[in-house]
Amino acid sequence: MKSLISIVIPLHNEQEVFFELLRRLTSVLKDLETDYIFEIIFIDDGSRDATWDLVEKAAMSDARIKGNSLSRNFGHQKALAAGYNSAKGDAIITMDGDLQDPPELIGVFLKEWENGFKIVYARRTARTDGFLKRTVASCYYWFLHQISSVAIARNVGDFRLIDREVLGALGDLSEASLYWRGAIAWTGLSFTFVDFKRPNRHAGIPSYTWGKSLQLGLDGIFLCSSFLLHVSLVCAAVGVVVVCCMIGVGGLKSGNCLWTQIAIMSAFSMQFACLWIVGAYMQRIYDLARGWPLYVVKKRIGPL
Repeated sequence: MKSLISIVIPLHNEQEVFFELLRRLTSVLKDLETDYIFEIIFIDDGSRDATWDLVEKAAMSDARIKGNSLSRNFGHQKALAAGYNSAKGDAIITMDGDLQDPPELIGVFLKEWENGFKIVYARRTARTDGFLKRTVASCYYWFLHQISSVAIARNVGDFRLIDREVLGALGDLSEASLYWRGAIAWTGLSFTFVDFKRPNRHAGIPSYTWGKSLQLGLDGIFLCSSFLLHVSLVCAAVGVVVVCCMIGVGGLKSGNCLWTQIAIMSAFSMQFACLWIVGAYMQRIYDLARGWPLYVVKKRIGPL
């Protein structure tokens, strides 16, 4: 019996790329249909262009195409959650819709899956981002690797294959600030890599801004580590000690007033930073306790 493979593709304002994406994807799947059955799940994450209209038209001529149109832009990680919740496959492949994740690697993913690996990551050996973005990304992932309680793969994004067992191990994820790379790594199930050189976007303008990248980065840190809580404790203690020492050695005398003010302001700054760190963790607890859904589906295509 053929295995069912789900391909989940979040889309956000990708009308300029959609036809080329569909052409290349269907070409790849045609060569694999002798061994597998496929379902293609498009998640429209609040696009403001004609992306969803194109998905609906494509579904009329291809029964494999299914999809959800979310009521607004909930974010890439939640769009992936919508795709995972809809996927029925024995294995699920997630990829971006801008063709920076080449569909031609799907066959390689499936070979590694057949070899027994539960997770297959697409690892970037080269990327076309600017120097600043590459440097920031490299520093961030190094830092996350150092502080995380989970061994998160380096130089990977959300282009990967996971076995149904991985999704089952994660259960009903309701975490409001999802970070799939950390959650999937947390399962500890067997994994391997498929190396590739990441190309430029085929067309259109990237919708993943610096702000969204920062939010994703913070989600990764807060969800995969409690390191910052320990840092905040140390900073608060150091601030109090510095102020006490300055006062104790005569910091309030006229000649040392400037240094006393600097020390006190530094201590206050560290304590405010500590409050922000604790508040960030509490915000995530509140979001989880509130129990709101991760996303709202406006329209559907197919039985999802």
